Amino acid sequence: MPEISSRVLKKHNLNIFPDMDEEDYSALKNDIQKNGYDRKYPIWLYNGEILDGWNRHKICSELNITPVYKNFKGDDSDAIAFVVRSNNRRDLTPSQRACIAIEYASIFEKFKTEAKEKQRQGGKIKVRQKNAEPKSDDNKTDSKVAKLFKTNRSYIQKARKIKVDNPEIFEKIKSGAETISNFNKKRIFTDENDWDAPEEYIEKVKTVFGKYDIDPATSDMTQETVQAATNYTIITHELDKNWNGNVFVTPPYSTTEYSVFINKFIEENNSGHITQGIILTSNSTHSDWFHKLMKIAQIACFTKERVNLSNKRKKANITHGQVFFYIGNNENEFIEEFTDVGLVMRKA
Repeated sequence: MPEISSRVLKKHNLNIFPDMDEEDYSALKNDIQKNGYDRKYPIWLYNGEILDGWNRHKICSELNITPVYKNFKGDDSDAIAFVVRSNNRRDLTPSQRACIAIEYASIFEKFKTEAKEKQRQGGKIKVRQKNAEPKSDDNKTDSKVAKLFKTNRSYIQKARKIKVDNPEIFEKIKSGAETISNFNKKRIFTDENDWDAPEEYIEKVKTVFGKYDIDPATSDMTQETVQAATNYTIITHELDKNWNGNVFVTPPYSTTEYSVFINKFIEENNSGHITQGIILTSNSTHSDWFHKLMKIAQIACFTKERVNLSNKRKKANITHGQVFFYIGNNENEFIEEFTDVGLVMRKA
């Protein structure tokens, strides 16, 4: 084929796999520099852009080496199948694979939609099956796509949500700079799950504590009432900090974050960081965290009425009972303040 100016080539959008990480890239570069370019591994072009061999292309450009280029023959459906078959990379994390699976599924659905439209208009073009693709029925389920990319359905569902809610983080996860589990642990509440206890309960907590040291799940609006000495928000990454002193926690009401905050509270207590602690949770007696809290708490107050949590946008739809758990040495003050809130149970 004619000589190609390798420096102006772009990565094809069907090449959905991320760049190598720095360590692997450096190892490959050193190998090519020492042993030369292996011509058995051409760089594949499709419509004038790099379909496969992007990392080798970049390295050869840096080393002023001219690699072997070949044109891929086929349509878009052939091309994406080729990319998947050619990139059985073991260095990718399950999080990265989930992100790639999301992009693959999106592209393949686009192909199917286009094919149906052509069929509707009287054409006979169909999305053909390739070895790297699941059967047509399998494409409808995340579990089959997860199997294809060697990840799990839960990760794919989480990756899809992150891509919609936070595209920048999605790209970081895909590149390997972040993971889904790490992001979910670091991520704190949004306006949708930033639920605050009513002022009357906050005042009770302040009376029990005497001195309110830390509110680890807070907002600026809440601090107008709480006025804790230290408060952590999304900016200060509360899950990465020690919760020292007197701590009141109303965990963010989201499936991902709720148990994370409760377990953090338990860990901080077991580490000896918490002097006094009160945490408001649902009365989910079937949950593992509930039984862990019952073991460390001296007192638990089962509310006789639902505590109507709210944020600046709306009130929470609380459909279950709640519990205030207390740890610390000011038990009598807690009992006095919370007796009118519900049934107070104290360890014998």
